[in-house]
Amino acid sequence: MSPSEKATRRWDEERAQPSHNATDTLAKTPAMPSETYQQSFDSYRNYVGSEDRYDLIGAMQFDLMVRLGLREQHALLDIGCGSLRSGRLFIPYLLPGNYCGIEPNDWLIESGIQENLGRSIQAVKRPRFDHNDTFDLTVFGQPFDFLIAQSIFSHTSPVQTEACMRSARTIMTATSIFAATYFEGDESYTGDKWVYPGCVTYRKDDMRRMVEEAGLAFKYVDHFHPNGQQWFIAYDTAPLDGPTLHDDPGPFVGHLDDQAQTYPDVLTVWGWAAEANHAREGVDILILNEDGHLMARTTTNVRRDDVVEAFGQNAPTHAGWRASFGTALLNPGRHAFRAYAVDAAAENAYCLGVIKVKVTD
Repeated sequence: MSPSEKATRRWDEERAQPSHNATDTLAKTPAMPSETYQQSFDSYRNYVGSEDRYDLIGAMQFDLMVRLGLREQHALLDIGCGSLRSGRLFIPYLLPGNYCGIEPNDWLIESGIQENLGRSIQAVKRPRFDHNDTFDLTVFGQPFDFLIAQSIFSHTSPVQTEACMRSARTIMTATSIFAATYFEGDESYTGDKWVYPGCVTYRKDDMRRMVEEAGLAFKYVDHFHPNGQQWFIAYDTAPLDGPTLHDDPGPFVGHLDDQAQTYPDVLTVWGWAAEANHAREGVDILILNEDGHLMARTTTNVRRDDVVEAFGQNAPTHAGWRASFGTALLNPGRHAFRAYAVDAAAENAYCLGVIKVKVTD
């Protein structure tokens, strides 16, 4: 058996039997190691899991995030990005500068870039990386629309999980979504160290508690995982804290043109908005649910010659807007969303129309 086959077999055996004690593993592994642990895993692919599933697990993550509403203009933080198993799909997809990854083992990132993407993509897409091992997600100095932590909480201690969630909350906006996996079990790991390459389990109630104590909502997502891990999302449910909402269009003229399911579990809405007798570009558009929670935010940035033709020189050239959001946050049933246009002073938001959606299991 080759070294690569031994590494893959060893990984599969340990992955198949997650342990909440993992005493032997703890004795051998550092806590979220900055130094390389057994680079004799001999492959940047084997180090992060079974090599024969490397492509599938990357594709699984990409598919889920797009289903949750990820578009090219969004900023994504990949926590524990490893050798860019999913990063090799996210980086080309996102606009330049929109992908950030945290990985303590810098050699994994270097190998992933070299073997999966090529050096030239760094100049074009400008991905950014950090190597901290303390779950400090604030290192990039910006908020993120989406966060992902695939097979991270299958190795973390409770203290590390809580630290990650607290840090995530500080860089999430009202519309951000944090998708993550863990092994659900009958017992929760109570140790204080990062466990690798072995795995740990948590009871669902304990994982929910750690998420909610960070000020986020917790919800399971039905998305296949080849290693049997459970996906969940963490997100903000607080009502919009911002402009005063009005049921009428106020100083705006506008229209909701259409809505469509543009990808499984993703709703996209189109429309246009302009202030009467004012050619202001870049009007903020808000999409709120029945509870006043912000589902999506965009601006008028789409050229609409029909609006200019109808309203003349006082109409903005770019009066069109488009907003997308995932329906995974919604419970099955009928939902109504309102689209609002925000005035220049950002003190008032006026209703442009209602979007009605039926969500099924």
